[in-house]
Amino acid sequence: MPPACRLDMLSKLLSNSAVVILTVLCSACASENVRILELKDVGSFNAQEVKTSPKTIRITGLAFHSALGIWNITTSQHGDNLQVLVQLALADSAHSGNFDYTLTVPEPIRTVTFGEKEAVIWDRVSGMVERK
Repeated sequence: MPPACRLDMLSKLLSNSAVVILTVLCSACASENVRILELKDVGSFNAQEVKTSPKTIRITGLAFHSALGIWNITTSQHGDNLQVLVQLALADSAHSGNFDYTLTVPEPIRTVTFGEKEAVIWDRVSGMVERK
């Protein structure tokens, strides 16, 4: 194989490798920049039932992370628990630390928790749970 062909193949291989490496690095950096808000880091937290049928809860608060803003709020069901995850990332003009989220609690759900540490904020038997 002529040296020019080998050089061209090596160049393409390095170019493809660089794209893969940059993609992996960018995705790693992006995942490190997202944090999950925990209840202990929320000021003025409030959770209240706003509707009984279907059961609907409104949660509000302010993240105690001055440089971070709310980027997304999701819920996921784990058995009879509904977990609320508030995702934080660097704040900008469109993403502040305040959140106001309303969720419907399906019938099989017995508790609603907040954050990865799953602090219970609502229980079907007793209703709202006091923050400690």
